[in-house]
Amino acid sequence: GLDASLPKLTEVEGDFLMPIFTNIGANKADRYMETGLRHQTHIFDDGSIVNELTLTRRNNFNNDVLAWLKKTTAEYGFTTWSDHLEGVAGASDSRTGIRLYIPEGSALLETRGILRDEIQFFYDPAQDLSYYYIDQTLAPGEEKTITLLYTLPWSFRGSFKEHSFHLFKQPGLKNISVEKTLTAANELLLSSTPLPTETRDEMDYVLQSPFKNDLAMKWLFH
Repeated sequence: GLDASLPKLTEVEGDFLMPIFTNIGANKADRYMETGLRHQTHIFDDGSIVNELTLTRRNNFNNDVLAWLKKTTAEYGFTTWSDHLEGVAGASDSRTGIRLYIPEGSALLETRGILRDEIQFFYDPAQDLSYYYIDQTLAPGEEKTITLLYTLPWSFRGSFKEHSFHLFKQPGLKNISVEKTLTAANELLLSSTPLPTETRDEMDYVLQSPFKNDLAMKWLFH
């Protein structure tokens, strides 16, 4: 796992998400971008599973940051700033291509904060997997929240039922936090990983942490 290679998603068992953020705005705004990722899994009485993915992204570049950049570079003798250079440093709009890899066969049900027509669907031959693509632009100081609801291509069945979820981190990705929630109405939670839980009905499982590593979670219900 030290080579930072991406996982072969078609070999992953259970539910998964891999978000990929690519700067296509030709500036250095990435270091000022802050992202909150919330992934909620809802398991219903009929066995259907719906995921709700919410991304809140904010561009924290402002005049104070620009002033710090100019002061710092002036200490090294550089004072020739221009509007173009300020834009490259982060003062211009930050444009990001967001790829969302989810299990093949999942169906998009609803969107919030973004039009359905603004989400494209592509095929990645390297992963042998389709993905959703969003072209997002954020001006300095701007924040946007988007939500996608999609159903998984399998049901929750059996006497003892297991649900697993993997969240894969893009190499080099920084300034992102994760909140993972799972709710299974009228199901008895027997065990969960990585957090210990008490056995109870309609358990809301919540994990909150900085997104620094791949995350693997598992629940067992009866």
